[in-house]
This record gives sequence, structure tokens and C-alpha cells, in this order.
Amino acid sequence: MIVKNYHNSPEICLALNIAWYDYPTTAKRHQVANKDTEVQGILTDFPKLDSVYINAGIQNHHMIFTHPLNQKDIVEEMTTNLLAPVLISQYFAPHLLKLAQSGTYTNIFLTSSSLGYFPVPFYPVYCPTKAGIAAFAKVMRMQLEYTGCKNMNVVEVVPPYVDTELNAAHRQQTDALQGGPQMAVQPMPLGEYIDRFFEALELTGADNSFKNEIGVGFGAQGAKVWNEGFQKLLNPSGLID
Repeated sequence: MIVKNYHNSPEICLALNIAWYDYPTTAKRHQVANKDTEVQGILTDFPKLDSVYINAGIQNHHMIFTHPLNQKDIVEEMTTNLLAPVLISQYFAPHLLKLAQSGTYTNIFLTSSSLGYFPVPFYPVYCPTKAGIAAFAKVMRMQLEYTGCKNMNVVEVVPPYVDTELNAAHRQQTDALQGGPQMAVQPMPLGEYIDRFFEALELTGADNSFKNEIGVGFGAQGAKVWNEGFQKLLNPSGLID
């Protein structure tokens, strides 16, 4: 399993007893050129790789009308959160599909966010990039259905607000915008999130495949809103089952 650079990914990898691959490095995380070659190198080293976890996130707080970010920071956030995961997913997809068609169960996991479903005013770039990941995971799953392959899963991981360093640089400001620390939404402790994530992960289907979305807390509510609302609107179109 390959994990893209993200806070606390090494801890999650340790719990999963899997290899940790820091991709890309912090200094180059906004660069996406030649990543197809890098992915091919991984697959050359691990030709039977059956599961990939793509986990990426930069979260900047800024106010569009009064304290806008500079262009470089916006491009880096969009590239890290959306463009890079989309490209990397595309590079791994043919390998995972071919392996699945040969009889091996394969999985690709993509981390979105509850903020992809419930945007807040603090993060004008982070929220739409995570909404993009949520949409991309669904589209990828729809296209997988066209292949007729039943041995591959596209899984969207939907975490809530978790107590990590992701928002450490601006937590004080966003708490103030909510009326102070006593009134602000409080993050879920990381240990609790990991425990609840694995509980949700183990709730497999009748064929032992993973659920389409693995959400915790507010993330689970976001996935539920999609499945009980928007997906039902799409069903009559015949585009999805």
C-alpha cells in the first residue's frame, strides 16, 4: 500500500502494518511532472501491489475579500489536494484493474473530507479541492462499473475535523471566527478517529468488499447525505446503479 504525504500517515501505516512511502517530499509536493514514471518504478518494484491509499492535504485559512492568499500558495494547495491525487490515481488504475481482472482483489483509497460535503467559510480552497476528490472517487467508481470488473474497489475515506497539525497554524484564528475556543467546533482526538476508522473499515459487504465510503463522525453524515439524496437523483439516469 502506498500512502501520499500527509500528517500522521506514518502512524496509520504502522497500525496497518504496511510500507510507508513519502510521496512527494514536502519541498516538491506542488510538482507533478514525471510522477507517472515514479509510479511505474513503484510497480516495477512491487508488481503484485493490490491496494493503494492516496492521502494528501494542505489547509490554508484566508479571507478572499480582506486577506487573500498569494497565487503561489493557492496553486500549491490545489495541486497537492486535487491535481496530484487525481493524476496518481490515474497512473495506478490500469495496474489495479489488470490485477483485479486476473482474480486478485484490489483497492484504491482516496481521502476527501467532511468539508468536501459541508464547506465552511474559513477554507475557500481546501473545501472545493476536497469536494473535487469526493466527486472524482465517485466518477472513478462509475467508470469502473463500465469495465464489468467486480474485484476492484474505489473507496472514499471521509474524515471529520481531527486534531492534527493540519490546521495548527490558523486554529486560533478560526476559533475566534466562531466566537472563541469555548464556542468553536472541537476536533476529534486522533486516536479516537483511528479507532473509529478501523471499526468502519471492518464493516464490509456480503462479498467482503469495502464500503464505497468510509466516513467517521461528520464525514459519515456527509456520505449519507450524498447516498440518500444526490445519488438517488442520479439513479434514474442509468449512469449509476
